[in-house]
Amino acid sequence: MEDVAQIRKGLIFSTDWEAMDCVVVGEAADGAAGLELLDELSPDILITDIKMPVIDGLDMLRQSPPGEGYEALVLTGYDEFDLVKQALRLGVIDYLLKPVSPDELRQSVELAKSRLDTWRRNEFERTEAEALRAAQGFLATVPDITGQHSDYVQQMLDFAHAKYARKIHLRDLAAHINVTSGYLNTQFKQEIGTTFNDYLNRYRIQQAVQLLTSEGTKVYVVAERVGIPDYKYFVKVFRKYVGHAPHEVQLRGR
Repeated sequence: MEDVAQIRKGLIFSTDWEAMDCVVVGEAADGAAGLELLDELSPDILITDIKMPVIDGLDMLRQSPPGEGYEALVLTGYDEFDLVKQALRLGVIDYLLKPVSPDELRQSVELAKSRLDTWRRNEFERTEAEALRAAQGFLATVPDITGQHSDYVQQMLDFAHAKYARKIHLRDLAAHINVTSGYLNTQFKQEIGTTFNDYLNRYRIQQAVQLLTSEGTKVYVVAERVGIPDYKYFVKVFRKYVGHAPHEVQLRGR
């Protein structure tokens, strides 16, 4: 384990991440900790090994699949064809063998960044289209949640509706019901059609619209009451889902 930790530290501190326009936001010694950090930090790019304690790299990717706003690279000493095939099927963008050269790593990171740019552009276009549809009535649409849901997903919906006014993390609910946050997110996406964080933000903004148009509450107060106390971030999220700034909605709602 000490050798593994040294290799991980070596990758972090010997690589010129700044030259690739990247910042290392976290590290984990095992797959379970990696899943928690994926939920907490929402990184753009994940670099993982295959063989790790608690949960291995492939199981970690199964529980939090790449492609929903982040890309994954495998960096490992295992070159078995079956492992390569499994990793690629899970959406890994590249499979690198140790020791990796700086050029190899840079090329893989650039490929990941290119895919992220494409995903963001598509997501922006989709969001803009939704915003245009919602703008006339100042709506923040949330997915239709009528019908039956699995017990886990229903708990997630109840958790969002009851706790949205606070700073909440899916890992808190996951710890409470003794499952991983990655597994919960996968179940939620399958049943609801979007990620938990996206649903939570939509629900928060829906509540914000109601407050702004019915009560005339100051924008910064509304932001705090719906669980997004950072004013600038609240305005950014509000624009994303409504297509207008909060004060515009407030003025037109009077």
